[in-house]
Amino acid sequence: MPLYQYRCKTCKHEFDQFRPMSQSAQDSACPGCKQQAVRVLSVFSTLSLNSFSGPACEATGASCAAESRGCACCVQQ
Repeated sequence: MPLYQYRCKTCKHEFDQFRPMSQSAQDSACPGCKQQAVRVLSVFSTLSLNSFSGPACEATGASCAAESRGCACCVQQ
């Protein structure tokens, strides 16, 4: 079940709520003041292995950061 973020129109309280996708477009009640809360865009970040800097691959020029001894294409050479 997805986690959605809401902000109360009255008291501006922000909260998260698990809801079925079938209810994703519906507003929710604020847990504090019980008034209408609207869904807001959730912001999150991720970390990718490609974001690490490391030695460049001799074959492709891409980062070899995924492996401590080089990427698969460099090891095979």
